[in-house]
Amino acid sequence: TTMEELESSRRKLADNLDRNVKNEVIGLFHGSDSQSCKTMKESKKSLDKIADDHEEKLLKYLSLTPKSKQEELRECQNGLGHYRKQYRTLALDYTFNQNIFQFSQRTIIISILSQIINAFQTYHKEGASVTKAIENDIMELNKRQNELSAQQEQNSARWIKEQEETQN
Repeated sequence: TTMEELESSRRKLADNLDRNVKNEVIGLFHGSDSQSCKTMKESKKSLDKIADDHEEKLLKYLSLTPKSKQEELRECQNGLGHYRKQYRTLALDYTFNQNIFQFSQRTIIISILSQIINAFQTYHKEGASVTKAIENDIMELNKRQNELSAQQEQNSARWIKEQEETQN
């Protein structure tokens, strides 16, 4: 019954571990943290949009000739300066969102590994306690086995002796 209890406990641990890990892995790969994904995608779209706007302003700036009006030149320079500030801000925002997303993924993976280690630890602790509980039974079996071996040797020695006596 003790071994049955250990096997039952092992099954329960394995089922719980399987269910918990499966849920977390599914969540990890199907975007349970969808808010972070959405924020990251929005940041990427904003970066792409700013890059497209920058191209237009850069082409406009490059199309200006030395004879162009100072006002047009200043307007283009201000636009490029504004682009640079916006791009830096959005790039930092995008990088920050990526870091948050990767951190959440790492946290989930560490949680999964922790659950697996805890399940193994629990199983081994229960196995040790079961072994301790049946230690007296094991010692009794070993003692009985030694007695039977000694008895078998005595019987074999007696049989050999009887065989020798019948042959003489």
